[in-house]
Amino acid sequence: MSFSGERLKKARIYRNRTISELSEAINVTKQAISQYEKGVITPKPETLFQIVNELDFPLAFFMVDVEDNNKTDNTFFRALSSAKTLDLDTQRVKTEIVFSFYEFLCKYLTLPLLDIPNKKNDNHSPEEVAERLRAYWNLGNIPITNMVSL
Repeated sequence: MSFSGERLKKARIYRNRTISELSEAINVTKQAISQYEKGVITPKPETLFQIVNELDFPLAFFMVDVEDNNKTDNTFFRALSSAKTLDLDTQRVKTEIVFSFYEFLCKYLTLPLLDIPNKKNDNHSPEEVAERLRAYWNLGNIPITNMVSL
């Protein structure tokens, strides 16, 4: 197994940290972090453990046999002029990581299929759509006390 610079970049972005912030936290240069992420150099073991502690990801996350290419298509955000690029990247990376966990779990578990009726051209209010969905899923009209159990 080898160190994955791409995984370091994902972990850093997942924690909404800039290269500068990470470099200051673990006392290495910004250039070193950039080179780790690009795969130019591999961090020394003591630096790697600082990265693990600072980003709060398991060591195994950074060590991979084959680079993963989990890409999530059709991730849309509201066009906010005040939104920072790092914040948008953080949400994209979090989605990719959640999708990776889902794929991993699907190897070992049989998860229920998503059963949502397709009503794209339906011009009903959100309340009407919710009522129709509750009827479709036979949920009744009483409050749902435990979504996990449901």
